[in-house]
Amino acid sequence: MKRRNTKTYHPKRRRLPRHLVRVSSRVQQDFPLPVPGHLKILTKQRWAAILDFWGQRCAYCGTGLDILTKDHVVSKRRHGETHVGNIVPACPWCNEDKAHCDLHAWMEERGHNYEAFLAKLKRQIEVIE
Repeated sequence: MKRRNTKTYHPKRRRLPRHLVRVSSRVQQDFPLPVPGHLKILTKQRWAAILDFWGQRCAYCGTGLDILTKDHVVSKRRHGETHVGNIVPACPWCNEDKAHCDLHAWMEERGHNYEAFLAKLKRQIEVIE
């Protein structure tokens, strides 16, 4: 019996430029952020504290929605872990658009300030600790 191709074609999904798919050396040196051992587990209370820290808004675009998703700053595909230093609230659009892209290149392409985001992410760890 002939095997069928199980991959489906999504016409709306565009192919990402190579510079967004590779992890830049800048992101490799910035991550992983040092996270104390007791913050490695993401609980419901810590997720609520993260939402409060970001003001119930998307960490990337600042949109305030009722539906915010947990976004891995360094994606699971790139071996990012699920802990306080790697999870931020994101609107569904930013979460899907960023996907597994290189964070620095993605933020630069969108006109976001990478250094300010990284500083706020470090403050998030301190506040929740």
